[in-house]
Amino acid sequence: SVYDLRKGRLEARSDELEEELLCLAPLKGGKKLLAGSDSGILGVFSWGDFGDFSDRLTPAVLGSGEAIEALAPLSEHALLFASADGVLRAASL
Repeated sequence: SVYDLRKGRLEARSDELEEELLCLAPLKGGKKLLAGSDSGILGVFSWGDFGDFSDRLTPAVLGSGEAIEALAPLSEHALLFASADGVLRAASL
């Protein structure tokens, strides 16, 4: 959910997701918001549209089936992510 603290109201609510989202990171100049999940999927939201992921990177693409516990942007198109298996990996969008 997106809650505006200044206005004191709910701005948007996402659709029901089967994954539990564990971490977030902005990318592409704040136009995309990446979300790491407990199922190892890296979900991509388009900023302002938080209903459902606009894209998903699956464990097969990312090289890990473990939960994604931390995200760290490296540039506008690349990031590091930490999985529950203790390995740091890099991905680009």
